[in-house]
Amino acid sequence: MQVIENEQQIKQLPKGMVLTIGNFDGVHRGHQAILSAARTLADEKGVPCAVMTFDPHPAAVLHPEQAPGALTPIGVKKMLLESISIHTLIVIRDSLKLLNLSPEDFVDRFLMENLSPSVVVEGPNFNFGYGRSGDINTLRQLGAERHFEVMEVPFTEIPGDESGRTIVCSSTHVRQFLEKGDVRQAAQVLGRPY
Repeated sequence: MQVIENEQQIKQLPKGMVLTIGNFDGVHRGHQAILSAARTLADEKGVPCAVMTFDPHPAAVLHPEQAPGALTPIGVKKMLLESISIHTLIVIRDSLKLLNLSPEDFVDRFLMENLSPSVVVEGPNFNFGYGRSGDINTLRQLGAERHFEVMEVPFTEIPGDESGRTIVCSSTHVRQFLEKGDVRQAAQVLGRPY
């Protein structure tokens, strides 16, 4: 797996990749579904699959006192992504300048200038841009205008308790289960032991 950690390296990447963007903290089953869809699509198109992640978590820059604890430090995240055959990992160092970009500016000044992806693969709860003001629909609209596709991967759910409720796989749920000491349920969401 190629790991890109500075802007000069980003500019040298080939255009037209299949890209997915997110924190991917935990690399849980929901993340794995997105990553698998992106990798499959990239293989079909004959282009690399790139994952863009952030270090530190955006909340650690914007609201350090509210930042969630990391489920997977960047070294572990790299190892997990490599184990599922991701071609390229782009690690973005979060800054106020980047986090204050509007959704349009993030797409134009960052994605299109540097990567010009052919497809961006995301989950239904994807948010980006200043104050998380852009969502999957914003991305879809910008993609149509800027000539990249957007593929939405539905939530991954697992069986919950005896009541028959299901649990959406999310980093938030993993953290909640770990805080309660329910490592079995956390492992179910993660798809592996914590």
